[in-house]
Amino acid sequence: MLRNRTMTALLAGTTLVWVTGCPFGNTRTTNQGGGTIITAASKVVGGQMTSLTPDEIQIVSDAISDLSPDVSLFIGDDEAAAAVDFLRANNLNSIEDIAAFAEQVANDPSGVVIPESLVQLVESGVNLDSLVSITGDSFGGSTTTVSPASQP
Repeated sequence: MLRNRTMTALLAGTTLVWVTGCPFGNTRTTNQGGGTIITAASKVVGGQMTSLTPDEIQIVSDAISDLSPDVSLFIGDDEAAAAVDFLRANNLNSIEDIAAFAEQVANDPSGVVIPESLVQLVESGVNLDSLVSITGDSFGGSTTTVSPASQP
């Protein structure tokens, strides 16, 4: 009886850590509000992107890199915090908001709100292009390199 309860508790604990993420995992993705791929996805799908934490931004970027061999993203703490600030400053809560925002920017970029954290990031010399690398034929048949992503 005790063995069955122990095994059940061990299985439940392992499943919980697998689904929600280990709380003692990567400190890069647990030091700015935390989160999991599940919490991040529910905020994106639920139109609550302004409530994303910087850690969730990093978790999503890591997941994209893991899922696609042609995409390499590395978002550090400062970049993730600036991304969250940008979403909030421009009230971008959903994919539809982002699409409408992109159209608005194409027609009149004067309405874009650039938060101070993003200004400081650029002024500090961070090359935002260096965060993303896309190679391979995932986007139309030819090899495209946007820029080399670097990891410290």
